[in-house]
Amino acid sequence: MKVGKLAIAAVAASALVLAGCSSSDSDSAAESTDDAAASEDSGDSGDGEDSGDSGDGEDSGDSGDGEDTGDSGGFSLDGEPIVVVSDNVDCVISPRVIVEGDSTVAEVFRDIGMNAPKSDPEHCYLFSAEIPDDLRRYHADVHQKLVDYVGGYDRYVHITYEVEGDNTEALEVLDQFGYFYDNNGQSVEPSIDVVYDRRSCLSGFGRDGQYDGYNEVSFCNQPNPLTDPMWEGDVKNFGPEVFMYNTINGWVHEYYHHVQRAHTLGRSLGMPADCCGGKNHTGSPAWFVEGQAQVFPTLFLRDVFDDLQITKDLGLEGACAGDPRLNGNGPDQPLRERVSWQTNCNMTQKFELASRAIRGEGDEGEECTGFSALDEMRETWVCPDHIEILNFYLAYLTSFETLFIGLHEDVWAVGFEGALDKHFGLTKDELYEQFNQFMRDNPSPPEDFFPTERLDELVDFWGIESGVGGS
Repeated sequence: MKVGKLAIAAVAASALVLAGCSSSDSDSAAESTDDAAASEDSGDSGDGEDSGDSGDGEDSGDSGDGEDTGDSGGFSLDGEPIVVVSDNVDCVISPRVIVEGDSTVAEVFRDIGMNAPKSDPEHCYLFSAEIPDDLRRYHADVHQKLVDYVGGYDRYVHITYEVEGDNTEALEVLDQFGYFYDNNGQSVEPSIDVVYDRRSCLSGFGRDGQYDGYNEVSFCNQPNPLTDPMWEGDVKNFGPEVFMYNTINGWVHEYYHHVQRAHTLGRSLGMPADCCGGKNHTGSPAWFVEGQAQVFPTLFLRDVFDDLQITKDLGLEGACAGDPRLNGNGPDQPLRERVSWQTNCNMTQKFELASRAIRGEGDEGEECTGFSALDEMRETWVCPDHIEILNFYLAYLTSFETLFIGLHEDVWAVGFEGALDKHFGLTKDELYEQFNQFMRDNPSPPEDFFPTERLDELVDFWGIESGVGGS
């Protein structure tokens, strides 16, 4: 049993030596800044952080189509998980993987369960001493609900901090992770300034400055959103209560990106031409990666809205029920409506907005008149405000089980285009043409376009078996 310097508990687990099994069956470093008002969604790592890709873009043992190659020589885990708990830390530090042969990243990840949902995941939540109690309570509440709902996936680290605050405990834990290395693989003195210079969510880092594919960690590096100068205008315009819901939406969005990454088993979740490197890309377009990660928080937050601690504190139960039609989120609107708007509870209105745009009747400044290959890249997309509706359309064509399980189960082996063909019988171009016509023909969504059931009743999140499909 190992106990961190700050710890009051530890996970007992013997060191494992596992032989990888050959199979026939961080996210892209180009993940761009998200437009969610609650968090930066960069994923680029020019400052020494990475999202799970090796620095030279080489694949770490997987062939271009996701199939394992070579003989498996086994690997070991360097010790036990270390649990660190204090006033400002709630953390499990995963043991490092030591490869002792030709085991691929996919083999290792499958064997240690990186792509398997867990009720007790190896997560790490870090705070400055000055972070207020309410923010901590809401953070713990939302992340526990996420684990209960979609499952916990290992190696997720989230720090919330004040640059001028007391970060002693958080820095000590990050040092135990092997976080403090520069771009040249040289260790640097632990400091919050190093962390702040790399602020981004969701990005990642390689432990001890190594980006070999086996020991990367997803990292949400977030200055306190309530005091961060970047969000000062939003806090003032929305008010602290509405902005807190916006922040929660961002937490859910970023955690779902971590879920997406878990099912690519070391492949980069993005397009080969993405701006900032990566390896063995799945060919997943930006409209899917970001849009699916918008559908999830929309439905998750609708389903748990009344049970959220912040909702109970503010007495807003029922504000997100029944796909409400809202008058806006301006300061003159009631708090219930402003919160419901920022939590994206008004799904039908979002559909109607997208339909007007694609019919050429959009608001002034609207550039989207239909989806195309331009929307596969963040640098060129013209319809980013409507990518969520395209992902809802995929579920409408088949099921939410296909959107959230089928595609994830197959994208590692056959890439996004192969998975799209398998489950929908469409190429991307055919999908764009079909969706654009659908939106032109439907000013409002068909009756069964949006689900009335809870998403976790429609999708077996806990039964997913990724990394073995594709045939």
